[in-house]
Amino acid sequence: MKKSHVLGLASLAVFAVLAAGCGKKIVINTPNGNVNGTIDVNTNSANLNINGTTLKTGDVVSLPSDFPTDVYVIDGTIKTSISTPGVGYTVALTTTKTVNEAKALYDQKLKDNGWTLATSGVIDTHSAAVIAQKGATRSVTVAISDTDGPTVVTITATSNAATNSATSM
Repeated sequence: MKKSHVLGLASLAVFAVLAAGCGKKIVINTPNGNVNGTIDVNTNSANLNINGTTLKTGDVVSLPSDFPTDVYVIDGTIKTSISTPGVGYTVALTTTKTVNEAKALYDQKLKDNGWTLATSGVIDTHSAAVIAQKGATRSVTVAISDTDGPTVVTITATSNAATNSATSM
C-alpha cells in the first residue's frame, strides 16, 4: 500500500472508531486488500492503530512520544494526533493565543530550531496563517486559524522522502 494512502485510511477509519467498541480488532476492506487494525474507545477519547499508523483523538491527547523535538508545539490542548513511522506526524490543538501571536511564536521558534523558511503568510485579515519550513531531512507546515473560540493550530511534520514521493505521484 502506498504511504499516501495510510493517512487517508486513518481518516476513513474514524467512522469505524465511532461505530466499534473498546479494544476491538478491525478489518477494513480496500481495493488493495484488507487492512488490519485495533480500536480503543472510551468516553472522552479514541485510539486507532492501522498498519503502524496511530490516530488518537479526544478531549486531551498526548503528543506522540517520538514527535520531533525541533518542532515547536505551542501551549494548548492537543485534540488529535496522527503518527506514521517513516512518514510523519500531524497534531491538532487549541490554544488561547491569537492567530498573530501564534504565527509570531512559530516564525521565531522554528527559526531558533534551525528550520529554513519556505512560506509564511497571513490570510484573510488575520483570521488564518500558514507557515512552511524545511529542514535537512524533514519539512514542517503549521496552519493556524481563528474559530470564533480557541485558536486551532495544526502541525504537520513529514520526512522529505515521504513528501517527495507523494508529490511525484
